[in-house]
Amino acid sequence: MKKNWYRLVCIGMCHIVLYMVLVPYVIYPWFGKPGVAVTTLIAVAFSIVMTKNLWFKKKDRPNKGLRR
Repeated sequence: MKKNWYRLVCIGMCHIVLYMVLVPYVIYPWFGKPGVAVTTLIAVAFSIVMTKNLWFKKKDRPNKGLRR
């Protein structure tokens, strides 16, 4: 987890840009309230997936060479 602090910071920065710039000036004027709801759902789902990837890592498997 020590090496992944930058990923958490990037997720936070993406949310700041999304909610402070894109939603009020781009998405809301074009799509209205349904667009804001869909954008929020997608952003929250994306953040959950990225955060879960921090804790679930692939297990290292020993290299057994070529399989025939």
